Amino acid sequence: MSHNNLISLKKILNSLKTDQFSYIFESWDCFTITTNLVEKLNLGITLGLSSDALNRVNTSLSASAGNAATFHDTLIKEGARRKQIIDLICEACKVQGIHKKDIADLDLLRTQVHPEKKTWSVFQVVRGDHDEWTEITDPEALCEKFGAQLSLHINHDLSMRVYGRAIWLRIGFKSKTGSMRRNNAVFIVFHPHSPYLVTTPMRKKDKEAIFQALLDMLDATDIQECFLSGKNLESLQELSLDKHSQGGFSKYRLNQVDQNPLIRTRGKKRKGSVLDDSCSFTSNENLDESRRQQNMTDDVFGCNPQPKLQKLEYKMKTRLRGSSFAPSSDISKVPFRCNVQFEGVSVIDGIKELSQAVWSPCHCLILWLKYIQWPKIGFC
Repeated sequence: MSHNNLISLKKILNSLKTDQFSYIFESWDCFTITTNLVEKLNLGITLGLSSDALNRVNTSLSASAGNAATFHDTLIKEGARRKQIIDLICEACKVQGIHKKDIADLDLLRTQVHPEKKTWSVFQVVRGDHDEWTEITDPEALCEKFGAQLSLHINHDLSMRVYGRAIWLRIGFKSKTGSMRRNNAVFIVFHPHSPYLVTTPMRKKDKEAIFQALLDMLDATDIQECFLSGKNLESLQELSLDKHSQGGFSKYRLNQVDQNPLIRTRGKKRKGSVLDDSCSFTSNENLDESRRQQNMTDDVFGCNPQPKLQKLEYKMKTRLRGSSFAPSSDISKVPFRCNVQFEGVSVIDGIKELSQAVWSPCHCLILWLKYIQWPKIGFC
């Protein structure tokens, strides 16, 4: 194992949480722990384990046939610290001779666990005359077809894994000398039988070759940008795959209604309730307006959690209004471009709260600032 591969391995392991090691090692097929490897690692000295603890480690390894996840869990129970386990895993990988292709597979697993570490963009695949998607029965063969086409233009390493009903690809680029270009791997997530794919940023030179290979792999004619990006991969997939069932329609997609909305039924007559003469009727002039505004907000956004977007940008071409405040602008009828940009933790949640500011300005302004920073408005 080279020094650069060792640095990459430590960087990946340090980015994982302790409770995620078990899942990673169960999925990382190339890494196994044997009794001979445990003897070479000399756990009694490196971790300070007693003879009884070493016997328990060997027993668990024998019972699990060298499963690395079981080995990790056993070390945690014996009181080993996280840094010690990471150093031990790196040493075990050096003894086993883990290659850079194996580290690339580990990087793909890490990205699946922590997709929020990347910035993702959504693209739409255009099929052309035929609308039916080719049946994908062998993802491995599909990956080989993509890699063969991409190798005509770029020297690369390719990793593939099926995760969450989607095909995940990791493309690592090599330099002219054959060494890997660090920190520039591209990840692609594609859902079979859907016209959308999600990618991480890539260089313009590499983008042309990657998209051409994707077109050949999917038997498509064009790939168009959807102008939808962010760090929350799940929200981007929801907005693209279920774009016609967002907002108030989400309750039908999530099966939160008891009745078919297309069936008209006559409601049962309710029995009139006996009014208590002793109760006092207080009028609230804002009550009807607040209910109307709340119903309107629920119709547009729905009652379910909103997809998380960190950025929302409006681009428009318009003519300046309000000539009474700027008389000179009324002379020129030439429109200008306007760019309004919102940024925050959850922009859609912020706009939802902002929409209610008509009836409760102070309350909604506080909630709006909780989600959205001050908008950036630019003119050109």
